[in-house]
Amino acid sequence: MKEWLSANGISTIRTIVPVVLISPTSSISRKHLGPEDHVVKSDNFGQWWNKQADEKVGVVAAFGMLGRHLINGMSEEDLRTLGTKFRDAHTPLAREWEKILRLSGPLPKSEEASELPQVIESKLGNVTITRLADGRLTLRNDPGDELIAAVKASCKGRARWNPRFRNWVFDQSALAQIVSSLAKLLPN
Repeated sequence: MKEWLSANGISTIRTIVPVVLISPTSSISRKHLGPEDHVVKSDNFGQWWNKQADEKVGVVAAFGMLGRHLINGMSEEDLRTLGTKFRDAHTPLAREWEKILRLSGPLPKSEEASELPQVIESKLGNVTITRLADGRLTLRNDPGDELIAAVKASCKGRARWNPRFRNWVFDQSALAQIVSSLAKLLPN
């Protein structure tokens, strides 16, 4: 922040105190925090602010601030300009947390894939293949231990199990291998 202020020619702000606000219902272990580390519950921010003003700003410091403000303080227009610069300098994080943390999130709603063998029938039960809106394919099977074992063997290494929707998700390129493997493992 200090570097940004000096790079933007703002010299009237001399002290910066970083503060982390947390929700009132959060808990935090403060044993590793130093005296200059400020983690404040948002509902206690007003009290914290007043305490900082009472403890950190004595009479001498207050007169020093007043003198600096009278000599080179900020007008309302300067403060608004500073606010505009802050706003314009803000860039949202461009991180894809779902990918970094390997979160699957909700999968797109599936639609029937008419060009695919929608249902593969066997004596053990049916296997249904559908296409997701993003182009990936899903495979879901009827219950039954033998059918589940055959589907699992066919999808292993080619598809990802999605426990939320209880189906296998895979790319179009793996379709032929999976269907071929199913044809070998399932009785007609």
